[in-house]
Amino acid sequence: KMESRSLVTDINDLRAEYGDAPLICWLDFASPKRRAQLEDVSILLKKTRPGDVVRVTMNANPATLGEQRHGELVEARDTRRLTKLRNDLGDKLPGEVDEQDITNDQFPELILRMIRMEMTKAMESQPQLVFQPLGSYSYSDSHHTMLTTTGIVLRADQIRDFIKQT
Repeated sequence: KMESRSLVTDINDLRAEYGDAPLICWLDFASPKRRAQLEDVSILLKKTRPGDVVRVTMNANPATLGEQRHGELVEARDTRRLTKLRNDLGDKLPGEVDEQDITNDQFPELILRMIRMEMTKAMESQPQLVFQPLGSYSYSDSHHTMLTTTGIVLRADQIRDFIKQT
């Protein structure tokens, strides 16, 4: 097990140690430190090569934006949570975000959109490569709702054959 920042900054050392075979990298985040986590995703994607598989798991529990206060109306709680999200991650948000995006049902989708936006920006540094999503799902572990997304890095000219063969 390796800390995510070590993985993303030392990935070239891992390649040197294990050879040039494609890597499978899983950034498994349980804490809600989303800004640093999205930065790790970006750093990693900028260093990927064709065939690398990247999986990202992030906490998608809207309660991490603030617990319900005693006597507080749901609308007030959601407004407070939205303000915190905008203050913490405003530049990482994909377009307009409102109170509906921070509900238990919709927050995992918002986290996915944030991850994908970060990945798309990161891949601009390697325009010949594309991050091809393979699957995404949310689930509840013992404490939180989590969001996991997985994909493979391909050359743009490999996508059609990859999809046909899988």
